[in-house]
Amino acid sequence: MTKTIRILLVILFLGGVVSLLPVLTGDASAMENSDCLECHGEEDLTASRDGHEVSLFVNQDVYALSVHGDNGIA
Repeated sequence: MTKTIRILLVILFLGGVVSLLPVLTGDASAMENSDCLECHGEEDLTASRDGHEVSLFVNQDVYALSVHGDNGIA
């Protein structure tokens, strides 16, 4: 691999890590609910866990009444 490609890969990797810092450090307060709900507000959002399809949908009304919503936790 050429030196230029290695440098580019390192820059891309570090940029990705920096963008994930709020998630990786547990600082969810750095994100707004609207950021999360852009995807999690979609009823058909799913993921595969242990061979089973699970929903990742978050109902905003249910969330608002939850402990997290009641305490203003984003």
